[in-house]
Amino acid sequence: MNVSLTKRPAPFDAGQTPASGNAKPSKPPFKFVLFIQQLIKRLRHWRNYVPPNAVTYDMAVKQFLGNVMGVTSRTYPAWLKVIEDALAEHNATDNRKADTEIAAHYPVDDFYFAGFVALEAAKIPGLYESAEVDTLFSVIADQLDVAANRNDRVVSDLFFEIIARLNLLHAEASQKQPYDKVVKVILKRLDFDKSDAGKLLLADKAFRQLLAEPFALYAPQWWEKFKAKFVLYQPRADEKNEEKDQEALAELIRVTEARRKEPKRRWRKRAGSLFDAA
Repeated sequence: MNVSLTKRPAPFDAGQTPASGNAKPSKPPFKFVLFIQQLIKRLRHWRNYVPPNAVTYDMAVKQFLGNVMGVTSRTYPAWLKVIEDALAEHNATDNRKADTEIAAHYPVDDFYFAGFVALEAAKIPGLYESAEVDTLFSVIADQLDVAANRNDRVVSDLFFEIIARLNLLHAEASQKQPYDKVVKVILKRLDFDKSDAGKLLLADKAFRQLLAEPFALYAPQWWEKFKAKFVLYQPRADEKNEEKDQEALAELIRVTEARRKEPKRRWRKRAGSLFDAA
């Protein structure tokens, strides 16, 4: 008696296309792409983290110069009057015939501004690390002449000259006060050492003390107060370009994986069953 058994259907293979439709099942996201995207996100967050109290060097210097400019604009008229009155007393021996001629021949207001900036900036090395100090001095020099509305380097050159004199003053452990040194440098820039009246005034201690008074009384102590509340932050120049490159890399990997061809599968004919009819 011949026994015939019904042929069992082959087990369903997920890789085969269903007979009911031609649509292929969607492929899950490539795990490596997901890993790269998450890694980039974490690295970007770590490298670009900015504390809430962070201020860029440019913004800090801009605020500093603006504050000093406010102080100098209020105190400069009285300071200039001290010089003009002193020169008027020595008018008989001074080469200049008019009291106000000194302001016409020299940028006295810019020198005064540079003196205040240098006096306060000289405290920066005692507050910050050397790399931060170098960056701050560089940014101050870049913005100083612009803040004074000048197209030359007169103000920034005087700034560095005063800074050098003040550093030398600290190195020598002199008993002289920094504001006295600032006044002396400014007076020499005004060529007081080249005229008889100027030389007499340079030797006049009371005159120099009157000129040093605003620097001693109205120094803003700006950087010390700033450091107590804020930290300096220098944004990376290539941050945006680097982010674009990373995003482009992740996108390239994603597109490449999406276009990856399915491996060719060799389908073999199902082997006959021992119970199949002959």
